[in-house]
Amino acid sequence: MSTESVIEEVMKDAPFYRNSGGGVTLGGGEPLAQADFAAALLKQSKTKGLHTVVETAGHVPWPQIEKVLPYTDIFLYDVKHMDPEKHRENIGMDNRLILGNLEKLVKKKKNVAVCVPLVPGFNDRATEIGAIARFAAGLDIQEINLLPYHRLGEGKYRLLGRHYEFQAPRKLSEEEIDRLKNVAAAAGLKVKVGG
Repeated sequence: MSTESVIEEVMKDAPFYRNSGGGVTLGGGEPLAQADFAAALLKQSKTKGLHTVVETAGHVPWPQIEKVLPYTDIFLYDVKHMDPEKHRENIGMDNRLILGNLEKLVKKKKNVAVCVPLVPGFNDRATEIGAIARFAAGLDIQEINLLPYHRLGEGKYRLLGRHYEFQAPRKLSEEEIDRLKNVAAAAGLKVKVGG
């Protein structure tokens, strides 16, 4: 697939983008694993006057992020945990590269919102969300998105005949989510629930 064919498809909805201010969002997986293609697609999107967003977990070499910098209006940047050992234990790698890339991104004066997938038993305590929120606020990030864990992916895996590795013990209640929202807001951040 070429960037031209993607843009051709995207531009079929151009009237909606003009009315809504919408545009192109690259998500994943990890779109920066294919940074050259992502940068080319974002560049073409900008030439068409489209708003651009990159969703990233930030676990890529910095030069891959640099490739998309000039063509990205907003980065939605996952931060799952502040503790490198707990991150390694649950995600499979520590978070030093992720947090370091976030710091570099903010220094480039890019518009960044931190996104926190809320996973029961992993990062759903006030101390964990407070640590992420204070880190983001300390970088002068203005917004945090709390993304409650859901089980929608399980059915997709079943349909593909694949085993779904992660089984969250439970779903967070509305009261728990509100409590975490208040913790993040106490750090001075605008808080969205659900992205």
